[in-house]
Amino acid sequence: MTSWLTLRELASQARNVGLTINERTLRLYVDSGLLPRPTVRNRSGGGRSGYYDPRVLDLLRVVLQQQDEGQTLEQVGEFLSRLAAVARRAGREPLDVQLEAAAALRATRLEREGKADGMAAHPTGPARSKALWAAAAGPLAAEMVRQGISPDSAGILELKVEATTTGGATVTVPLFLSPQAVRYAGLSPSDYATLGKLMAEYRSELTGMPQEPVGAERIARWVEKSYDISAENFVLARRQMPDGSGTLGFVALGVEPERLRAGQVRLEGPYVVPEYRSQGIGRALLRRAEQMALERGASFADAYLSPEANQAISFLKVSGYRPEFYGWDLAFDLKSHAQNSDPTTGPSSGAVAENAGRQRRKSGFGRLDIRPVGDMDQLRLALQLSEQVRGGRPGFYPPRPEDLLAAGLSFPMDTFFTAFLDGQAVASLWNSKGSRRIYVDVLPAHEGTWVEADLWKYLLRYAAGRGMEAVTTEVSSFSRTSNRVPLSLGFTVDRMWVCYRKDLKK
Repeated sequence: MTSWLTLRELASQARNVGLTINERTLRLYVDSGLLPRPTVRNRSGGGRSGYYDPRVLDLLRVVLQQQDEGQTLEQVGEFLSRLAAVARRAGREPLDVQLEAAAALRATRLEREGKADGMAAHPTGPARSKALWAAAAGPLAAEMVRQGISPDSAGILELKVEATTTGGATVTVPLFLSPQAVRYAGLSPSDYATLGKLMAEYRSELTGMPQEPVGAERIARWVEKSYDISAENFVLARRQMPDGSGTLGFVALGVEPERLRAGQVRLEGPYVVPEYRSQGIGRALLRRAEQMALERGASFADAYLSPEANQAISFLKVSGYRPEFYGWDLAFDLKSHAQNSDPTTGPSSGAVAENAGRQRRKSGFGRLDIRPVGDMDQLRLALQLSEQVRGGRPGFYPPRPEDLLAAGLSFPMDTFFTAFLDGQAVASLWNSKGSRRIYVDVLPAHEGTWVEADLWKYLLRYAAGRGMEAVTTEVSSFSRTSNRVPLSLGFTVDRMWVCYRKDLKK
């Protein structure tokens, strides 16, 4: 059984094996993505705390060794992030792959120092790198001359290194890709299957959980029917070479009319396949997305990232993005709840139940009617309710009736509702078009009461009736808070995220 370690125990064991490290530096390494974040587990004496896999000690050893050999922490972090990305693409545990690479590096280091099989020592650090390039440059230049090609390095579109193992396998790794070899273009239906694969890889990196590739049909529905994503707001990076082209990355903008009126667009990406990173492709995609945002009238770009998405966060911070507010994705698994009980009559316990009882007695149980929005006046009323509830909260951008009608909604609406208590409008609730996201905006006097609970239950019944297996909602705040009514009904926190924003006009 794995003996999980606290941060203090990890630092103590590191010092016991001769590694000079303290708890503060360990925290820095974890925050920088050099070491994996702790797993939250139950403490023996009660409560929960973060614990580390003891194998992290081996990973720490290779980080310090690479520093000794002249690598910066940024270079080591990028190397480990690439390994983690490759592991997730292969459906493997990132730490396992990182440790395998660490073992290989250690073996190579021993050979280089002449400590394996009596070998003579080879150059180390920068000297080794110079020796490698000196060995490669001569044969490359000679072969180019033999073929009548100028050996000028400025004329090389792509440079790769090929290794043959003792078992006969061949491994090819790109070392350099000229900007001239990459073309940036928009999204077309022929790209949907490739985009589905890249989106899954991108989500895997952001969440740390392997994601299944998304089929072309699903991507088509998303791009063609989504409220904020469309084909003209995508940029794809393609490798254009004589041996065939390949899609190396993408970036997209989420452009909602109400968000754009506030001068903001949502950034999706950029994502570049791991083997072609550090070639300037990500920066080029981001520049194009930001220019596209300015052309559409935006002043700010927002990226919504999990706190664990270390590589993406580091990339955006260097590019001028700063944290703006917090958010949480809440999820409700309709399928699993339906197997155990009726999910739409779910619990209302604790403080929510107590408040619900008081509110029911005060209102004489009240009559709660939920009606589909049937005309323009009702739509204006529903939108006014939402703005009254959420105006001023981060991440809320009040829509106009014409925004929803332009997105294809028509009367009577089958995804937008208004709730009336004893004839008085108290809430608006809806299912975002083309998605599984649901929302309830209830007036403050009824927040945390049976009224809000019944509205969420109504939407759960609605979603189950439309064949959905799961639904989600979002909560955002300038501080670390969450919505207690959805949680009391069985919603779970799917992920926490932070909005990183950049002022594009500075």
